[in-house]
Amino acid sequence: MSAPAEQLLEELKALRKGYGLSTTNLADQVGPGLLTLCGAVAGDSADEVRNKLTATLRELIDQLPDRVRPMMHTTFALKGNTGRLQARVTAFSQQAGLANRTVMRHVDIAMESLAVMAAQWEPRRPSRSPSLWRITRLQVFLNFDLSVPEVVEIRQIEALSDELTELDLEMTLTPLDGWRAGTPLEHMGVDLFHGGKLAGSTLKGQNRVAFRLLLPRPLSRGERHEYAIRISLPAERALQPLYMCTPRHPCEWFDLHIRFPSDAPPSRLWRVPGLSPLQLDDPHGRLPVGADQFGDVRATFKNLEAHLSYGIGWASGS
Repeated sequence: MSAPAEQLLEELKALRKGYGLSTTNLADQVGPGLLTLCGAVAGDSADEVRNKLTATLRELIDQLPDRVRPMMHTTFALKGNTGRLQARVTAFSQQAGLANRTVMRHVDIAMESLAVMAAQWEPRRPSRSPSLWRITRLQVFLNFDLSVPEVVEIRQIEALSDELTELDLEMTLTPLDGWRAGTPLEHMGVDLFHGGKLAGSTLKGQNRVAFRLLLPRPLSRGERHEYAIRISLPAERALQPLYMCTPRHPCEWFDLHIRFPSDAPPSRLWRVPGLSPLQLDDPHGRLPVGADQFGDVRATFKNLEAHLSYGIGWASGS
């Protein structure tokens, strides 16, 4: 059961102080209510707590109005913002053309809504509890050189328990800050090529959708199974310029292919070789890569660690 809203509000206020989620002594700054909410357990490393809390806060903030989401990202240093709270707010205010007091007034109001939502939020199950399956191999083809961008994923999973009959799948599509919905996320097309049967989708947040995949037959512990799925992205949805795999369990192999329009490729491309999700907006740790003459770029990763992000990011313009 979640903590009361009043307790969570005080813990959220304490969390935003100083360097927010990027602080080095995060465990000393997170209250018991937030730890329970994000599913942290005894023995979690500082990075594991940070990743769990980051994921939970992102999901909650996604439910807030468009105008305050970027402010809340800044408040908690959710996107790699550096500096103490006042410095982060000042930098955001200058960029947005607002006064610091105006930004903080909006933030304080949004904090109360966030605490109420958190109190009603179903706490995450601790990730150290037994999992029913894990991904062993993942191959992704992402094509922007189409009238409607498409993603094809081929996954091999391994059952971690007997009598596994279905998989719970999720995908997060984070829009650009300030983007307003033109096409609902649940309207994207989802097709299964092989490996079972889809039992419908559920919107679990403004940017997150979940699927159930019914398996052809029950799997025993240690058995592996492959399925392939195609997702047609909403044509008007302006996505963050990146594709990442952040596994909940170690993954043996991840192969990512992206095709951009050959006449309008990104000006910069980089490989992310396994970073905390909090570092994805930080240019440090990026490894430059290039697309070929047809707009194709590929990155392969082996022995992926749990809760770290692997993939490709890009930017347009000079």
